[in-house]
Amino acid sequence: MTASTKTYRATTLTDALAQVRAELGPDAVVVRRREGLHGGVAGFFQKSVVEIEAHSGAGIDLRDDDAPAMPDVAPTLTREAATAGFAAALATATRNPEPRPYANPAIDAIPMARDSAPEVGPSMTALTAAAPDPAASFVAEPLAAPAAPPAPRPAAPPATHPEVDRVVHALRRAGITPAFADELVAEATDHGLPFADDEHAAALRPLVVRALARRLAVAPLRGPGAVAVVGSGGSGKTAVIARLATAYATAGRLPVAVIALRPKDGGAELARLLAPAGVPLSATDDVDGAGARIANLRRAALVLVDTPALPPRAGSERDALVADLNRLDLDEVHLALPAVLAGEVARDLLESARELGASRLAVTHADATARLGMALELAAEARTPVSYLADTATVRPAAAEDLAFALLP
Repeated sequence: MTASTKTYRATTLTDALAQVRAELGPDAVVVRRREGLHGGVAGFFQKSVVEIEAHSGAGIDLRDDDAPAMPDVAPTLTREAATAGFAAALATATRNPEPRPYANPAIDAIPMARDSAPEVGPSMTALTAAAPDPAASFVAEPLAAPAAPPAPRPAAPPATHPEVDRVVHALRRAGITPAFADELVAEATDHGLPFADDEHAAALRPLVVRALARRLAVAPLRGPGAVAVVGSGGSGKTAVIARLATAYATAGRLPVAVIALRPKDGGAELARLLAPAGVPLSATDDVDGAGARIANLRRAALVLVDTPALPPRAGSERDALVADLNRLDLDEVHLALPAVLAGEVARDLLESARELGASRLAVTHADATARLGMALELAAEARTPVSYLADTATVRPAAAEDLAFALLP
């Protein structure tokens, strides 16, 4: 390179040419132009750079000592050609203000919006054959085309667990509908088996039990207050009242009293059931008197209220029962739901009980059917907690996993 040839660097070609013109004047001759990336950290955040070599063009041999000889077709460069080359380079910079930070013919062949017009280079383009100085801080880094991602493998269908058919059959036999049974088994296989120990990986039944238990809310009594049990005729509500009162009275930890509201037999059956435990009973048609007794006892005792049978149809009788229970200012109302009821009959009974303020289910006659799952599925579907499970002789607080295991013994 001759002593008068200088290198100019800028972020755009326009800025580089402006430096050349400012220092060497309008007659300057561009002998080389390069584009690339510069700076950054670890290959990131680099900036585009344009580098130009030029000289004043006044009587200087344009062939550098290190550059290849000029081709014979252009042994000399006239002043007019140099001026035209400078003008052409300036025109190129105006049309393409942002140079491409790569030099890859394969990428250049792809048409792009900002590169659709052919580039007009200076007339000295033939002199760009010289290799870049390895000691210079400017490094042109070509961009490599990204490799195509590998084709995704088709997912293998999950293997069927050997216990699925047996568990589904057991759920169906216990009164669970096919759709709910499939839902429980799918949760157990998809979200239970991946976390099972190796030695228990083949046991699907406990995982299905837990899936059902997660859907069951339970809410037995937790302290003193006024609690009524409602239900249709023959639902077992009076038996639930008597067994709860007997259990609390026998334990002797919480005082208990029973009120029979408008009993058809004058409270004779309930009095017979309560006599062995010595539980006091008040059988009355006076709703206001019952309310006053509840107000006196509710802070320190458990007051259980047996109610008239829930009318099967809406009407004046049901409206009167709703009004009576509202006047008693009860803390909780539980529906005695026979385990033998299913489908729309059970749903209609629950909907009617909600008009009375019922927010708990006491599942009764649990030993009268092997299809306990009907009542439990309704509780899960209606998002209503189960409070007690009662059979012919006993009543016990509901526990979610115990209820679920009852379906899959």
